[in-house]
Amino acid sequence: MLLVRGMQREWKSHEKQWNNCQKCGLHKITSRHVLVRGTLPCDFLFIGEAPGSIEDILGFPFVSPAGQRLDKLLGEIDKPFSYAITNVVACTPRIDKDRDEIREPTREESTSCRPRIIDLLEMARPIGLVYLGRVAERFASKDSRLRKIPSVALKHPAYLLRLSGEQKLSEETRFANQLTQFIEEVQDGS
Repeated sequence: MLLVRGMQREWKSHEKQWNNCQKCGLHKITSRHVLVRGTLPCDFLFIGEAPGSIEDILGFPFVSPAGQRLDKLLGEIDKPFSYAITNVVACTPRIDKDRDEIREPTREESTSCRPRIIDLLEMARPIGLVYLGRVAERFASKDSRLRKIPSVALKHPAYLLRLSGEQKLSEETRFANQLTQFIEEVQDGS
């Protein structure tokens, strides 16, 4: 679920460093560190909030129903592009180890993972960043290196799954249109 082109040594170093991370307390309540899926380097880097329970089990971001919805929406874009997907934090922020209830990552947890995102950014070399949800958008607003790259903030795909009927169709259409417009603008250099 990860294709690394021409940078295997860098990826192995990144993977080793961050799979052993203990910078915050999340490593104590997660099964594994969930780093990235997709292609490196890539045209677009998608950044979500945090891995959920399914991601914690499988070891890749956005493989849950929300990730499947995102994949479907990405597959509908006519213009070719490469992408990778990660999260603000690499560990699942559970309420506690014995419960499967997920919470929003704290500022400390997000800050602890910032060097991982910057390291990944250097490997990915994206021409555009896509923030999925308000946690990712807030995270990005606090880092000048992230703000230098063209970006768009969209609703998190999990939000789209909670909707139904006309509202769901409307929000998914808006998501797809905003993403398509952003990709076209960035690729065309607008």
